[in-house]
Amino acid sequence: MRPEKNDIVIIGAGGAGISAALSAAESGLQILLLEKTEWPGGSARMSGGGIAATGTSFQKEAGITDNKDSWLEL
Repeated sequence: MRPEKNDIVIIGAGGAGISAALSAAESGLQILLLEKTEWPGGSARMSGGGIAATGTSFQKEAGITDNKDSWLEL
C-alpha cells in the first residue's frame, strides 16, 4: 500500500473545517479531512438551525431594522 501524501490535514468536518477544506482544494492542495463522529457538521449540525446575527447587510437591504439590544429582548 502506497503512503498517502497530503498538503494539509484538517481536523473536524464542521462548518469551519469543511470551509477550510474547500478553500484549500480550490487552491489545488491535496486535503485530508478527519471527523471523529459518524456525520460531518460539527456543532452547526447540532444547532437548531438559527444563527444569532443582528444588523446584517441582508437585513438592511430588506428594510429590517435590527440591533443587538432588540435581539436580547426576545
